[in-house]
Amino acid sequence: MSPKEVLEFKTAIIAKFFDYLSVLNAYTQTKDQEANIFVSKTALNDAVDEIVRDVEIMRHRRGSVNPQTRGKIAGIILFRLSRWNILSTQNPRLLEDRVFIKFNYLLALSISLAYIQIPYSRLNEYSRTELLYSLSRRHVNQETLGLVLDIIRQQV
Repeated sequence: MSPKEVLEFKTAIIAKFFDYLSVLNAYTQTKDQEANIFVSKTALNDAVDEIVRDVEIMRHRRGSVNPQTRGKIAGIILFRLSRWNILSTQNPRLLEDRVFIKFNYLLALSISLAYIQIPYSRLNEYSRTELLYSLSRRHVNQETLGLVLDIIRQQV
């Protein structure tokens, strides 16, 4: 990728991250909680840098990327964003909130689905639950996630 393409790609991921983060802010306000949600810009930037590096490695290994590999890129996005602790809080009620506990995974999944142009709501509940559980509790890698997202892209 050219430096301009890298910057646009990084900017798009970070913008999407903050768009979806607003959903968490809305959620905490409906629960009458002071959010105190902190975003580690270092962790977010490091995750995005890893995404760019992995995409460039994949492109080098495979040659030019065609539209059929959007799922593979989305798998990289999902894997890297889900592995960094980007969100934190000092709010004791949020620390015990099941939605907040998995929100980093929800953000990663939503952003990767947006990359393949599938709204989170179009993915059936069973598939969302399985993906989130696998991300948080099982061993997954970006290649497997890429295959899953390629299939989702074709089937949904």
